[in-house]
Amino acid sequence: MTMNLIIIIFGFILLPAFLLLKKDNSAFINYMVFFPMFDMNLLTGNVFSDIDEYIYHKAILGNLLGGFGLDLNGARLIIWVFWLIIYLLVNHYSSSKEKIFAKNLMIYLIFLTWAAITLTFPTADFNFGSRFLLKLVYPILFFIIFLNHCDFEKLHVLLKSLSVVCFINVLFSIILIVYRGDLYNIAGTHLGARGFNLHPFPYGFMLCNCISYKLFIEKYTHGVSIMKVYIGVALLTIGVILSLSRITWVLLLFIFLIYSKKKVLFLLTVIASVFIIALTFKLFNHSEILASRIGIDLIQLIQHGEVEAIGEGYGTASGRTAMWLFTINTVLTKNPFFGLGLGGTEKYYLTTLNEFTLTHNEYVRIFSETGLIGLFLFLFFFYSFLSFFRATTKDLKTYPDILIVYKYVVACLCMLVLTFLTDNTLNNYFVIVLPFLSFAVFLKYYKDLQNECLLLRQDYSIKYE
Repeated sequence: MTMNLIIIIFGFILLPAFLLLKKDNSAFINYMVFFPMFDMNLLTGNVFSDIDEYIYHKAILGNLLGGFGLDLNGARLIIWVFWLIIYLLVNHYSSSKEKIFAKNLMIYLIFLTWAAITLTFPTADFNFGSRFLLKLVYPILFFIIFLNHCDFEKLHVLLKSLSVVCFINVLFSIILIVYRGDLYNIAGTHLGARGFNLHPFPYGFMLCNCISYKLFIEKYTHGVSIMKVYIGVALLTIGVILSLSRITWVLLLFIFLIYSKKKVLFLLTVIASVFIIALTFKLFNHSEILASRIGIDLIQLIQHGEVEAIGEGYGTASGRTAMWLFTINTVLTKNPFFGLGLGGTEKYYLTTLNEFTLTHNEYVRIFSETGLIGLFLFLFFFYSFLSFFRATTKDLKTYPDILIVYKYVVACLCMLVLTFLTDNTLNNYFVIVLPFLSFAVFLKYYKDLQNECLLLRQDYSIKYE
């Protein structure tokens, strides 16, 4: 408890306050972005043996709100949202007041307002719901900061810092695997290697975003040698494979598909990745882990061409599909337009299934908790981004240099939308910041190119007048 208090006082309160008072905005933003990517339960040794222990025996404030207390990660979320709001208020008059995404942000503000209203529903749960609301607010606060307080070079420094964090994570994972000699229970309740994270998805998602940066941004906008880029991508790819995060395996192949000009190269990459995955699990004598993560009997498929589901619970594809159908039918029966209210899904699972679990599909979760109204606003928000990026395609001939950055932002947006289908993406609020970082990078680079072209036209006009 003493160590937790020290971390809260110095890491969560005093250090951000010092950086804010020092007016070192770059250091403040870097710290606020990357410190949450390190799981406090892992770093402090507060690792739990199962889900029930994790839920009911928090590291701090364990008896808060009916037994579902806060751990250091939960405390950091609350304090981080506070500091981000303070930062925006303090720097309000020095911001650039970027207007381009004002419409998108207004749509999201309406969605957040509706989500907050659903907290008052009798079927909602304030404990679960208020935390989810903070997780919905968190990435948008960062997005506003990226748009109004960072230029392209500052955002590039953030992305370079992301590379350093990712490389440290991967090296830590590899060292841990070699030291332990297996892939079992490296920490917490999940299998696989994930560096300083307790869950494979945020770790793999972070690495995929870094791979996108190295392939699409670092190589073309800052002249980094192709060999250095590919060595870095190879190391990060190993990290994604060892994470055992199935959705980030798909994202990895999706990135390579967008990047590969020659589809033969993409096909070879897929074959090499599958070979590395199979060889890794064979060396550690854990082929059954690979099969269980995929959810089908691979031997049965190869030898007889028959698909046979294996495994049980909500970690498998069949288990998650059943959960989605169960949730959708429940909401359609009870309140399809307004939903159960924020936190109502977890509350309903506890009362009906007698266990704590999550939906593993953010579209289903948003529908379940905010109804058709909330789901429409949520989807319309992302559609507005898609509309903006699609509108910029008309400028690709005018600004051909923007094509590679356009591919980068499309890859990041698609990764975000795809993960909403299979995981509790919004729960991992600290990595959801990264796609919004890519949106800001695209906008800044796009505007810089426009300004350069404008200056060239002005110089041309002056020269020949």
